[in-house]
Amino acid sequence: MEESSNMNVPTTARRVRGFTLIELLVVIAIIAILIALLLPAVQQAREAARRSQCKNNLKQLGLALHNYHDVYRTFPPGYVTRNLGMPMNSSPGFAWGTMLLPYLDQAPLFNHLNFSEDAHDGHNIEHGQEILAAFQCPSDTGTNVFTTDPANDGIQITLAKSNYAGMYGYGKISMMPDVGNGILYRNSSVKMRDLTDGSSNTFAIGKRNFDLGRTTWYAAIDGYAPNAGMGGMMTSMTEGPGALVLGHVGQPMMHHTANNTPHIVNYGSLHEGGVHFLLCDGSVRFVGENVSYENYRYAGERDDGKATETP
Repeated sequence: MEESSNMNVPTTARRVRGFTLIELLVVIAIIAILIALLLPAVQQAREAARRSQCKNNLKQLGLALHNYHDVYRTFPPGYVTRNLGMPMNSSPGFAWGTMLLPYLDQAPLFNHLNFSEDAHDGHNIEHGQEILAAFQCPSDTGTNVFTTDPANDGIQITLAKSNYAGMYGYGKISMMPDVGNGILYRNSSVKMRDLTDGSSNTFAIGKRNFDLGRTTWYAAIDGYAPNAGMGGMMTSMTEGPGALVLGHVGQPMMHHTANNTPHIVNYGSLHEGGVHFLLCDGSVRFVGENVSYENYRYAGERDDGKATETP
């Protein structure tokens, strides 16, 4: 019998070596360690970017303030009212943020407002819900809008959030709404020449995170401004509607969480170590949380004669 030419040729089996379970676990552990080392650096970089954006927002507001002053020879009012007989009456209520809209590339929004009507008028209030990037700090993760509780004929009002409050100065806003010694208060018309302590020594606007108090760019409106961790509190029982758009230096500022009523008018930040403030010369300063109260207070007053180096 003839042998077939297609004989089976014996071959040597090749063993393919893979990872052992121990080696795989070691690799996973190394990757986990690298992630743990890199994550804080990534988070710090992101926060640095958010902090820079917050600073840029205040610079934009500073330019808008100066442009407004160039046109009207005065800074805008903190908020406006027609009725001076009632210390907490806010009608029509439009605030300094609304007055700056034309200088923040928001002229169409400004032109839609009817200033002969109150801010909580049906036509106007829908525009008060506009979320504007210039008033939003990216580090504040709170909601972009909030709703007041009934105080205006039983009507709930939704307002857009702002993270920046104008500087009333020293004192209680509801007790002396028209005589603030900062640059923004009810019906104010402060001029650059009124800043006898120097524009580079005087706060104009400061940061307020959402947990400290509800703030809006739009208007000072009667009603509740619920605070995180506090349930709800009526602004007319504490600092009045002005607390929605203004802050003061009547007490230490640094509180990261709300735990009692006076905090609604304080400034505060989620940026580690301090708070951004816009000064009246247009510069922005990061004020450390260990600033002395005296320097902090004097920087909030425009003409106390005690100007010190800005904190």
